[in-house]
Amino acid sequence: VSSNYPLISVNPAGYEKFNPMPWDNVDSNVVKEMNKATEIGSNVLSEVWADKMFQALNENGLLYSELSGASLSNTFPSDTLGKQMSSIAKLIKTRSARKTDRDLFYAELSGFDTHGAQEGALSARLKEINGALSAFVKEMKSQQLWNDVAVVFVSEFGRTLKANTGNGSDHAWGGNYFMASG
Repeated sequence: VSSNYPLISVNPAGYEKFNPMPWDNVDSNVVKEMNKATEIGSNVLSEVWADKMFQALNENGLLYSELSGASLSNTFPSDTLGKQMSSIAKLIKTRSARKTDRDLFYAELSGFDTHGAQEGALSARLKEINGALSAFVKEMKSQQLWNDVAVVFVSEFGRTLKANTGNGSDHAWGGNYFMASG
């Protein structure tokens, strides 16, 4: 992460513009005036604060505008991972406006810690992965970017191969990895 490539965190439920509450009437120009570069006698921290505040406001406006206007060619599932992969696909679509040719995105899916009744829980998680990944691959192909994208799934711990008494499995060593690309 650098000033040229800022870290952006996007909620899969949507990206909000600065001050999304119109009744609050906070004018971004007022915020800029309050946080402007300081005068003689001020310190370097206030200068850095003002610079980063302006950068954040500008990036927020740009990203909100781009994501609001970005439309995808394919429908994504409405489950947790589907929403995340849809947001990632929209961010990828805004790469030119963000002036980037390389990104790293992170999505997560929980529900794999199945000490009991593993078959149903695992089946549901794998169906969610399949739906989200299928929609994402289809979208990347629509954007003609699938050959430029790598998807990596990582699990931080392994499971025993032998079932426990609750038709689940217990923690084990190692992890699971899955990669896909065009």
